[in-house]
Amino acid sequence: MTKKFDVITIGGATRDIVFKTDVGTIIDNKKDLTQAKLVCFESGAKIKIDKASFSLGGGACNTAVCLSRLGLKTGIIAKTGRDKEAEKIVEDLKEEGIDVSFIDYDKNSVTGFSFIVVNESNQMDHTAFLFRGANDELQVNEPTLSKIKTGWVYVTSISGDNWPLVLRNVTNYVQNSKYRPGTFKKASGTKFVWNPGSVQISAGKRKLENFLNLTDILILNKDEAIELVMSDLKNVKSKAQLKNVEFLLRTIQGWGPNIVAITCGEDGAYVIKNGQVYFEKAKKVKTVDTTGAGDSFGASFIAGLILYKDIKKAMKLGMVNSASVVTAVGAQAGLLKFVEIGTFDKLKF
Repeated sequence: MTKKFDVITIGGATRDIVFKTDVGTIIDNKKDLTQAKLVCFESGAKIKIDKASFSLGGGACNTAVCLSRLGLKTGIIAKTGRDKEAEKIVEDLKEEGIDVSFIDYDKNSVTGFSFIVVNESNQMDHTAFLFRGANDELQVNEPTLSKIKTGWVYVTSISGDNWPLVLRNVTNYVQNSKYRPGTFKKASGTKFVWNPGSVQISAGKRKLENFLNLTDILILNKDEAIELVMSDLKNVKSKAQLKNVEFLLRTIQGWGPNIVAITCGEDGAYVIKNGQVYFEKAKKVKTVDTTGAGDSFGASFIAGLILYKDIKKAMKLGMVNSASVVTAVGAQAGLLKFVEIGTFDKLKF
């Protein structure tokens, strides 16, 4: 039996433990554009934790919750252990109205988790320590995909060595939906959204270019965009170019994606389509925790494109929801439901 969705998310599923502390020193690192700020703690010290919370996390879960709250029929493909943490993940997803039929349970693996340190002395920015666990064993194969009909596939970070095969199977599924068997006529088919993780970014342009050519929408933060462009330096003449978001957008779009979005934290977000660059500034709110802001923008941007078919409105929706996320602890507590956002001329932020 085939299940129908608006969006299927693929990637990480974790339990997140978020700590808040005002201990730690922020160091500006001018030697590396992709690691501009470093957080340092005294070696051997016992670090005071002000607050701690436990929540659902992982890229696939974060985006699925965001999309579901915005009214889209959403399913998830992920891998967990067969343990109490997995049970809690599934319970939380079900409460959000997300289809969990395609979660794979591995009795020989432990469900992934994250320790996330929120630094109160650095604009509530966060640093995450990730234990991938069962996420490293994620497989997305043809038999699973054959049971799904969806308008959009949203792939987030994939951590295991198997990631090229996962992407190959997903992009084959997307291509087959656009070029039906027995015909050369292109159909609208399934759209492929990709928010690559650190493992994919570090692989560089050469190993990613086949996937980039098949990507409808690529979503990156600025550091990721810089690292990706640095993997193919033949067109880079200076560090100043790498700091220029428009240069990053045009370079990466030239590698194949139809639309490229780059988030720049409190500076806002940029999107390029057909050579035209769009910008949306960030909303000014009191930040409690930046965890999940990027996932919120990306998922809300896609929801906006589905609901409104308008890039500017989609970017605005992304900024409103990411602004809400950072006002609460964790990646999902601040995510808005569609009815809470209101019309675009009467936004809450």
